[in-house]
Amino acid sequence: MARKVAKQPAAGALSKSASTAAKELEVLHPDREVIIAGRGVMVREYGFIEGAKLAPLIKPLTDALHGLIADADAPPGFDAIAFVMAGHIDAVVQLVATAADVEPEWITSLSDQDGDFLMQVWWQTNAHFFIRRVLRKAAQEKVARQLAGGASTPPSSAPATDEPPQS
Repeated sequence: MARKVAKQPAAGALSKSASTAAKELEVLHPDREVIIAGRGVMVREYGFIEGAKLAPLIKPLTDALHGLIADADAPPGFDAIAFVMAGHIDAVVQLVATAADVEPEWITSLSDQDGDFLMQVWWQTNAHFFIRRVLRKAAQEKVARQLAGGASTPPSSAPATDEPPQS
């Protein structure tokens, strides 16, 4: 007795689905392994509890990022974000060191090129962590404005019809 065999996907379709799976995995686990100053470094995404523990350290940075985004007509580029991070460099060094499992002293010893590369990899890996918090703050502010209500409305205008003459 013959039985029906499921049709196998074409070779191109298989590689496409593997590519899609790889992209989905990258979104779920965006960890990056890089070599910086001759050292292998795994820059990983912050976990939930780790992020909660980092909250006091990241608040001034996320507040500054919120200000940058709130005042912009378009999403800011990495250079604008890097400028904000430079204003919070001590916190950024701690945040990068935590995500990369390296010593802060090692980060401060890097050349400009290596340090810039490490910061870009760190931002690519953890940007959504910060952006979620910035967007949450923006949403909370919007709700607060809505609850506070707008300015009171002006009084109604006078009737448009003439009143009958009085005798």
